[in-house]
Amino acid sequence: MSLIQQLDRAYSDRRDRYGVTILSRSRAIRAIKRSDDEAVRRLVETNLLDILVAARAILPARVIRGRQDDYVFLVQKRIRPAVAPSEWSPSMFADAALLILRAEKALSLHGMTVDDPHPWNVLFDEGKPYIVDMGAFNVVGTGVHWSARLDADIWPAGNVYNALFLNVVALVAAGRGHYVRQALTDWNPISGSDTALLLLKNPATLIPYLAIRFHTALFRLAWTFSAPVASTSQKSKLKSAYLSFLSRYVQRMRSRIVRRMGAVGRGMNLSPSAAVAIRTFTRQHSSRRFLVYGASRESVDCISAGGVTSLLVVSPDEVLIESLYHSPTNHMSVAVMDLRSPTPGAGPGNRWILPAFERHRSEVGVFCFDLKELVIDKCLTVSELVQAARELSKSVALIILTKPSRDDRTRGRDYGQTGDDVLLACLEEHLEAFEVIFNDSSEMVVTFSHNNPIRRSHNDRE
Repeated sequence: MSLIQQLDRAYSDRRDRYGVTILSRSRAIRAIKRSDDEAVRRLVETNLLDILVAARAILPARVIRGRQDDYVFLVQKRIRPAVAPSEWSPSMFADAALLILRAEKALSLHGMTVDDPHPWNVLFDEGKPYIVDMGAFNVVGTGVHWSARLDADIWPAGNVYNALFLNVVALVAAGRGHYVRQALTDWNPISGSDTALLLLKNPATLIPYLAIRFHTALFRLAWTFSAPVASTSQKSKLKSAYLSFLSRYVQRMRSRIVRRMGAVGRGMNLSPSAAVAIRTFTRQHSSRRFLVYGASRESVDCISAGGVTSLLVVSPDEVLIESLYHSPTNHMSVAVMDLRSPTPGAGPGNRWILPAFERHRSEVGVFCFDLKELVIDKCLTVSELVQAARELSKSVALIILTKPSRDDRTRGRDYGQTGDDVLLACLEEHLEAFEVIFNDSSEMVVTFSHNNPIRRSHNDRE
């Protein structure tokens, strides 16, 4: 049995039509059988890889020809961390959309196409997106990911691109990214009609969106009637004009995203008591990996000032997440967007962001739980929050519970589930040892440890 056959048996779930994926500590290696596919032959035996690198569509790849079974090993840098589309910041959606268009423009001149323009085929390395799945490229006319009747389209995978990128960018530009994250994580693309309905309250984004969809239909109609009689150069010009038109739209939406990020406030301020608690806690555990849930700019600054460099941030603050993704690589391990689903259950244990937590489970946790948003608005329970904090931190954690204000709107939906007696009962039920280090009418700060006993304390410190 050859080495490749052994790898295929050991990693059967990592085999696709191109071959076997092998992950080392620093490299990602694709073991490809040249005779399997015409697209493979073109990639490894022509200069297409160099063309894709020049288009900033893929990372530089090294081709090593193997002797066994006529395999070729395509060696690339392994990207870490692997940030999923449901964790992207707002501008990352637009950057990934432009990446797909660059790759399609580069390949279209050589009889190939991006036939699987899916966000899950894109990873970000040092803030720049790259296509990492070589199976996303194919020869025009072979139709792997679409119906054969679409092979004559100007871009056979254009409908897939519209559903997973064009519609997504329009929604993100309008500040409706939480719908997008739900769709991407559930593998359920958003249709054009649903996108238009969601944009009805935002005419500044709706009108350009309807215009791009109208012009896209015109380009496809022109291709349908002209392709049978047009020359190769004429078809190439029409395809290039179509892709350039889409690129200009996405760039406009990206500029709108950047402007919107600049206009959004910095989020809720960190109270002095919470700031002191975070600084003290950070000094005690600065050498460990930190997880911060529900972070604000102030809480991240407090932790960073304490010398922590390995940090996973999960936050509903889009401005914070956007800035963290563009921070120096030694400043943050990764920043993950909080999924504010329109349906109940979008809290820290929610299935949409659980995969990110599984990959980056940390020794130390700092959890900033806004009880009004998570318990009253999202219908979570305090027990779920405390259990999430316990499961996601391996060693110790700090919990900051921000209590809802007692105004008329909140009082009508608060049935006592955020009162001190309930908070303390949940802490006692799910934590072996904890200490309440601060508690007043607006906030409770608690620390606990899995290993070292902490003195229980129910004393309020006004």
